[in-house]
Amino acid sequence: PEGLDFLTVDHEASLDSCRRTLFCLLGVKECDTVQICKVIVAKHANYYSSSSPHPLTIKMVVDHAKFLFSARGQFNQADEKSIKFVDSQGLMMKGIDLYLDDPDTFPLKKFLGGYDKLHILHKLYHDFFPCDIESRKEWFEWLRSKFQISSLPRLTRSVVLGPRSPEVLMTEEFEHILSYCPYVEVLNLIKERWTYYSIGSLQESALDKIRKMKLKCQDGYFRSLNQTYLPLVKLIKKVPVPNAVHFADIPDPADDRWGQFKVVGLKMENDVGFYIDCVRSLKEMEKPEEKVREYYKLIQTKSNEGHALVNQRFEKEALIYVPPTESVPGYWAAPSNCVWSADISLNNLRPLKIIYGDQSRLFKSVLEIRDSNITDVIRELKSVEDVSKESPFRALLKTLNVFQNSFSQNCEIKTLKEYRIFPVRSADDTSQIRPGTDQRWFIADHNYLRTYFQQTVDLLDFELEEIIEMKPLFKALGLDHKYLSTSEKQVLRYQGDKVPADSITKVIHERAIFLHRLASEKNKETVLQGLLKMKVWGVDQVVLDRFVEVPGLDGTGTEKLWGTPGSGIVLEETKQK
Repeated sequence: PEGLDFLTVDHEASLDSCRRTLFCLLGVKECDTVQICKVIVAKHANYYSSSSPHPLTIKMVVDHAKFLFSARGQFNQADEKSIKFVDSQGLMMKGIDLYLDDPDTFPLKKFLGGYDKLHILHKLYHDFFPCDIESRKEWFEWLRSKFQISSLPRLTRSVVLGPRSPEVLMTEEFEHILSYCPYVEVLNLIKERWTYYSIGSLQESALDKIRKMKLKCQDGYFRSLNQTYLPLVKLIKKVPVPNAVHFADIPDPADDRWGQFKVVGLKMENDVGFYIDCVRSLKEMEKPEEKVREYYKLIQTKSNEGHALVNQRFEKEALIYVPPTESVPGYWAAPSNCVWSADISLNNLRPLKIIYGDQSRLFKSVLEIRDSNITDVIRELKSVEDVSKESPFRALLKTLNVFQNSFSQNCEIKTLKEYRIFPVRSADDTSQIRPGTDQRWFIADHNYLRTYFQQTVDLLDFELEEIIEMKPLFKALGLDHKYLSTSEKQVLRYQGDKVPADSITKVIHERAIFLHRLASEKNKETVLQGLLKMKVWGVDQVVLDRFVEVPGLDGTGTEKLWGTPGSGIVLEETKQK
């Protein structure tokens, strides 16, 4: 063929045996097929159109390939990567970058006709064996097998990105196919040539692009492949309503080869993900109560297939249905916004234990839905707007006290003191809800104090047993200064003259020898002497007046609120001279 960089002896001179012998002695090589093949390889390996002394024309490059084909039995396979070809624009390039448009093998232009970066093998390659169909097939097959020229769209290409190892990426032409060709034709292309494309061995980046190709679903909408289901009869029978899940509009879904598409995300099993999709579809139903229970049971049964999937989907899509009550319509919620169990005082919470008690493994073990906590109680206390009734506050404060172990970790609890949440019984026996910052009410922490002050002082309306139990709460709220035992002040009044009580003094002196034995060893003598010197005095009556000081009603100064006076015996210590 033309275009090779070597000289040949004149044909007539080579026919003369003597001259032929001379040329051989001078080192002229015999021009055989193997030698020509080597020259073609060298020419292509070192060819650069700008510096070659003998530029190659399109016809020369094509003729080189034809010659190599005719000499294919003597062509060294190791030299195949050096051979270049010409595309339809006259550009020279390696076979791995070229496509052979062979309609008998594959309708390439049907898929890539609109792709303007496609490099098609020059039409002159098609003129070889124009009438011999079998030879032409052999010629095309030789180009494909030896030089990696493809008649099928290439799916991946090895790309070197910097110093790292080559990375296998999806080709631009296949990305074009995924974006612009009818999805059914693309699916059939992959399905029919699954092994050729080695789909199961693709790197994640290429698989992900196939997963995201758009398929038309039976409801008319297009969705990513990995969001759709194969419309199998076994699945269609289990959905609550038509199009409850995204069934792809795929021909002949019973074809077993569709099963290969699991690797790219096409769903075809009634697994936990399928039933989660069924629950999601129930959001469109007006009354999903009965169906949702059925699917929760199925999800609970299959939850071992993927706790993480169940958690992720339920949280992201808010798939927990809370049925309506007389005052609140039904709604869908995420697990993070639900509680499993809660005290009956928490009216704003709907504990799922009451609704879905037989699905505890799903809601407690898998979705890890929490029980109510201190934050829920605080939030509800702050949210109550109707302060005309004391019962919700009494119950909520008692519920809050249950979380004593959490008081030190919760900074919000101290803010409750500013809210009107404390049931107070006024001196006129009326009930009010007042804030903890109101300094005109107190906590009766002893029954006798309640008896003395209940007619004159406003008191927290809890029984003594409840108050004693709730002392940790009052401390956390910063209300322990309101205890009457620490707030009351006392004044003694004596009625009648003060006279010696000699009989009582005599009894104490007589028993001093016995009483001092109760003291410690080092204090016995001191105690004995003190008892012997003791004198008792008496009056007709001792009156104890109690009072507490509160801010004045006009906002200035203070006033004293007196309790009921008490009478009895009082002991006073008289300093010894």
